[in-house]
Amino acid sequence: MGAFEDCLEDHFDVVGELYRNDPSLELIPMLFAVTVEGKVLSVSFPSSAWNEQRYEMLAEAASELATHKLLVVFLVSEAWMSQYQADEVLEEIPRPSQDPERKEIAMVVGMGVGGRTGCIQATIDRSDGSLKDVCRFPEDGGVFQSDLLEHFMASYIGAYVARLEAN
Repeated sequence: MGAFEDCLEDHFDVVGELYRNDPSLELIPMLFAVTVEGKVLSVSFPSSAWNEQRYEMLAEAASELATHKLLVVFLVSEAWMSQYQADEVLEEIPRPSQDPERKEIAMVVGMGVGGRTGCIQATIDRSDGSLKDVCRFPEDGGVFQSDLLEHFMASYIGAYVARLEAN
């Protein structure tokens, strides 16, 4: 594994440790940013407003973090996930919030300033705080996209360049 993948694994390990320490933990959306100097910065977002205001909150965080030269950012959150068969019609599949067979997952999505992306997700077992069925994306050189991190990174680069031009 390369440095990006190692950093993604390290942040996923931290999330796993949090759940093992407190199985009832509700992981609010958090952003971790690693600077070129290796310093880890974090921003927490209020989960009550996340669904409606996540893009605005990410743009605000990007502006605040533009005083630092970032190497990689990670978005950590919980989500509901539905599973379906490949032959099912997407429009007929219930949204995860409406699916009685949904799974609760913990997810760490990472993006390097150069555009490299990756994701690790796992099912949360609330009985003991363990993370099961760990999946890593992309597999075999595939591509993983995160609209949220792409939005953050575009906002960050714009704010960072504006600060450089202002000096």
